[in-house]
Amino acid sequence: MRTYLILLLFISFLRSFGQKGEFYITEYLHSNENRENQNAAITQDGNGRMVFANANGVLLFDGRTWETVTTPSSALSLEKDDKSGIIYVGCLNDFGYLENKPNGEIKYIQVYHAPDQVLYASKIVLLKEKIYLLVKTGVVEIEKLSKKILRNIPLDNRYNCGLIFSNGSELYLSDKEKGILKLTAKGFEKINTSLPPDEKVVFTSFI
Repeated sequence: MRTYLILLLFISFLRSFGQKGEFYITEYLHSNENRENQNAAITQDGNGRMVFANANGVLLFDGRTWETVTTPSSALSLEKDDKSGIIYVGCLNDFGYLENKPNGEIKYIQVYHAPDQVLYASKIVLLKEKIYLLVKTGVVEIEKLSKKILRNIPLDNRYNCGLIFSNGSELYLSDKEKGILKLTAKGFEKINTSLPPDEKVVFTSFI
């Protein structure tokens, strides 16, 4: 007991010395690199690099250096396929994915181009073996493996549509007038539910 008491008294008189130093923070200005100051989406690739959908293309950052992947137009959305690791990119009037070349170069591979349509900026939905895009005239369904366009699903009024989303193995679309629509073999059909009015929605956050 005496040994423990002496040890505690000794520890109580010890002084802690913190190491002196400074945090090294690097500021990356868009004017110094080949990029704009606006990013629409962010994800992470299989190598741990951060990937940004930028107005000037797709940006990759490994913690030290930046790399810019050229896209046909501004990159608006990103969606990573957890199974294959492929990162899909939605651009203004264009859609494709990032491919790692044998020489280490990363290229944007075009899958879908629609000069008269605008891809919805905030969402690409990967569902089973298919990819869904919300465009100006409706929803485009693409086969994930072959990258083949399966069908264009028209919408009565595209501007009433808020977004597309998945729940389980089904794809849904929110419509301001019709409520929630479910994708079937015939197209989007109304189901017996609806979104609450905007004034009834309460957003919360937990810290």
